Amino acid sequence: MKHLALAFLLAAAPLLMTWMASGQEKVTRYVRYTHAGRFAYGIHEGETVRELNANFLAGGRPTGTQHRLSEVRLLAPVEPSKIIAVGLNYKSHIGDRPAPAYPGLFAKMPTCIIGQEDSIVFPPEAEDVHYEGELVVVIAKKAKNVPEAEARDYIFGVTAGNDVSERK
Repeated sequence: MKHLALAFLLAAAPLLMTWMASGQEKVTRYVRYTHAGRFAYGIHEGETVRELNANFLAGGRPTGTQHRLSEVRLLAPVEPSKIIAVGLNYKSHIGDRPAPAYPGLFAKMPTCIIGQEDSIVFPPEAEDVHYEGELVVVIAKKAKNVPEAEARDYIFGVTAGNDVSERK
């Protein structure tokens, strides 16, 4: 089976929600956006976006500037350096083959990330386009051989995604 990735659209939720710390109920909703021709990061609260002085992954702090949500264009919340995805986790994708012992991992290019209202462009030869809602986990610290008990320490937050692929 040939698998050609067309796009990965973070359309369901352009917000990156921080992982809830133990004992803490508040969730912070981070966004990346454009306003008046410039890119910025912010915190989404109701109908307002509070601007940050830098990327939230790099410790950006509020500048005091606020924008109405209706005045900004929301983008995908992060610009990842790499995308690792899980495959063959649906019976319909496995077909008649034996189920694997565990789902396989594969990579997607960071350039396949598009914004909330951007168009998904299908190549003319696309014949069998599929889409799947995905839980997107944003890892903010370098990690290798992390014990399961410490895994949450490396997760910055979560968002939702729409994985759109041509399956041949």
